[in-house]
Amino acid sequence: NKLLEEHFASKTDNYICETRMKHKDGHWVWVLNRGKVFEWSKEGKPLRATGIHLDISANKRIVSELKKSEEQYRSLINNIQAAVVVHDVDTRVIACNPKSHELLGLTQNQIIGRQAFDSKWNFLNYNANKMPLEQYPVNQVLTTQQQVRNQTIGIFRPDKDDFVWVLVSADP
Repeated sequence: NKLLEEHFASKTDNYICETRMKHKDGHWVWVLNRGKVFEWSKEGKPLRATGIHLDISANKRIVSELKKSEEQYRSLINNIQAAVVVHDVDTRVIACNPKSHELLGLTQNQIIGRQAFDSKWNFLNYNANKMPLEQYPVNQVLTTQQQVRNQTIGIFRPDKDDFVWVLVSADP
């Protein structure tokens, strides 16, 4: 192992690495190895070391399952034919899917990081009157912690210089 060799050559204070090892009953496990030489010879060779070997197979399995689940989630969100925009508690957009770029007429870079209270948003209520920002569904949800269902709003699309009418639902 290169990391262990580097430690034995006094290039690092300790070594940490993950390896696969065959268990005594024959199955393979993932092992976290940590160690440190604490006594060296006059020639700089390791004499005594201490370390641990920890079975991390369950952790590896959970990480693998989580990665697979996240890939499935991303595929679903990226391919759904509805705009999905995710805000944090400060109303800042933290994620959006390709359909939202198309619907809003903005690139991902123009959407990510923008807050729902940003004056650059331009919304119309169902009567085609300018909607106050506090009535925007995300702001309503974050203020009341209640769902908003099927609210019709107009959103200005800068790429087309017009409004698109959408049906919005939002959840805390």
